[in-house]
Amino acid sequence: MSNRPALEFHNPYPDAVNLELLPLATTGESFGEGELGVKLTFGQQWTELLNGRVRFGIKGGILTLECAREASQNENPAFLSLQHNTETRPLALSLSLVPNSALPQWLCFSEPRYAILQGTSQPYPLGIFAPNTPPVVTLRFTPSPSHIVLTDAENLWRHDISPNKHAILERVLARFLAKHWVNPPTPEAVGKLDHDRQAILNANTDHILQLAELVELNPLTDFAGGNFLATQLNGVDLSGAQLAGINLRGAELNDIDMSEADLRGANLSGADLSGAYLSDSDLTGADLHRASLALANLVGANFTQANLAEANVSNTTWHSAILKAAQVSHLVGLTEEMRQYFIEQGAVLN
Repeated sequence: MSNRPALEFHNPYPDAVNLELLPLATTGESFGEGELGVKLTFGQQWTELLNGRVRFGIKGGILTLECAREASQNENPAFLSLQHNTETRPLALSLSLVPNSALPQWLCFSEPRYAILQGTSQPYPLGIFAPNTPPVVTLRFTPSPSHIVLTDAENLWRHDISPNKHAILERVLARFLAKHWVNPPTPEAVGKLDHDRQAILNANTDHILQLAELVELNPLTDFAGGNFLATQLNGVDLSGAQLAGINLRGAELNDIDMSEADLRGANLSGADLSGAYLSDSDLTGADLHRASLALANLVGANFTQANLAEANVSNTTWHSAILKAAQVSHLVGLTEEMRQYFIEQGAVLN
């Protein structure tokens, strides 16, 4: 297979994500009509920032494929087909074709969605080329702020700051890294980042919504994928919020309103959701191991494939809730009526 496509891939953070383009199969000796695949390697990356440095990992992103003939030609070669969905092990990463995009794009995300990707995937098939001259292939991987998670920081703030301030700073830095993933930041952008950091560190409040307002974060969209470990969000209104992949492990969420929220793949293990409003929320694949749901309103919530093992479900309301393949073993406060409902809904009781 002598005629491999030329790969163009600008990669500012090679320790965080690296791509390798692979011809998987062809019908002849040249690349020609054949299947194109990609192998992805993920890790954690240190990068200097302000007067310190941060380390971050990736939970997903957008993979964009652009094929061109020789530089003198403008048209792109046709694809006979594109791969729509695929996943592999041991690296738990799913790729899903983005519909109606101008160029072939795949949404990549970890399974579960709150997990940082670490390791190398099997080759993922992307599509089948039509027969033509071997193309030049441009492959881009672009994460959004919800796909970037800080795992360490040095010389940027004291380590004894509150979990709420830490969570908002983490989102500010993730937003900055995503925005400047391809093009280096201007001095003005770095100055704005430093201003936001100082605003949070010097704030006289610890309320999560007030902190978010200081740095122009929208709680309904910008908390998705964030690390809110052990935060205090008691009574906060996040109804309808996009919170997929958020890490709320051990958080205090008493009386929080997350009705109609997108909590797919969220980590809520050990969280206190006593009295929470979760009606019509989507908790598909969420981890609620040992969470307290006492007195929570769960009407119409979707718990498909969620982990509810050892959760406290005392006095909860489950009317119209979906529990297909949910793990509901060793529940605290389980009544016979709940048990029958779980069985009818296809939950797994061990």
